[in-house]
Amino acid sequence: MYYFDDITEYDGADCAIMLGKFDGLHIGHRALLSEMKKNHGELRMTILTFDGMHYGEHKDLFTKREKRIICEDAGLEAYLNVPFTDEIRRMTPKEFIEGYLCGRCHAKQIYVGENWRFGRNREGNTKILRKLCNELGIEAFILSETELSEKGRAVSCTDIRSLISAGRTEEATELLGGYYFVAGRTKPGRKLGTELHFPTLNLYPDSGKLLPKNGVYLTTTRIGRDIYPSVTNVGTKPTVTDELQVVVETHLCKEIVNDIDYYTDIVVYFRKMLREEQKFSSLSELSEQIGRDKAAAIAYFESTGEVFA
Repeated sequence: MYYFDDITEYDGADCAIMLGKFDGLHIGHRALLSEMKKNHGELRMTILTFDGMHYGEHKDLFTKREKRIICEDAGLEAYLNVPFTDEIRRMTPKEFIEGYLCGRCHAKQIYVGENWRFGRNREGNTKILRKLCNELGIEAFILSETELSEKGRAVSCTDIRSLISAGRTEEATELLGGYYFVAGRTKPGRKLGTELHFPTLNLYPDSGKLLPKNGVYLTTTRIGRDIYPSVTNVGTKPTVTDELQVVVETHLCKEIVNDIDYYTDIVVYFRKMLREEQKFSSLSELSEQIGRDKAAAIAYFESTGEVFA
């Protein structure tokens, strides 16, 4: 997949382009993508997001890096994540469609939801978009709220955030159309897990990343092209430290042939919450509980019939 973080870097390929907030690529966005896949022909399937366009104070469902993973896994061919500059903010609807999308992005098809707004002070709507596209000889694909909804209910990233914050990752998966995940590069910890015979891969997410409620989760972990069943603790490790930094610690339920070096890129996909985080009276009590958590994870994945690396 091609990635551009500045419009001046764009290579000029004609494209079919999706526009929206895209805080997380949920099932409404995936409906737009499905429409694009049916109609794009030889045009490059592209998503456009603006970095720095804020819609209230909240943590990010997915980081920039994670959004790239989502877009690539979804089959998109190019991802334009460009700064929301004063120049763009001041553009009239016509300047944005004709000068920016057509002139700079080389858009030949535009895909949006019916409530999409654009241009200076959000003056543009889909009626104006369709008129401009007709004048420019390009196609506009506008999906209704019903087509973008889940069982008649509009899908909201706000709702998804609330579910994840409450540890309700199964329900979040239904709205996302895929598993919520945390991606990053592992870093060494205190190696306590190894001492307890449950070695972990540790991620220290950025403070701006939304994390699930502290607790233990059934997860799968991607390392390279391989997927492994795993169990993951999200929290501050209250049994062994008074520190407040939240760590995502993942134990693979299946032994792998080669040891994993520190500073390895992994993706941890959250299936369901197993229990809330607890403080134990001793390391032996903690070790026994981790053993029960691992056994529960193994039983769960055996019940799904999934085949892993």
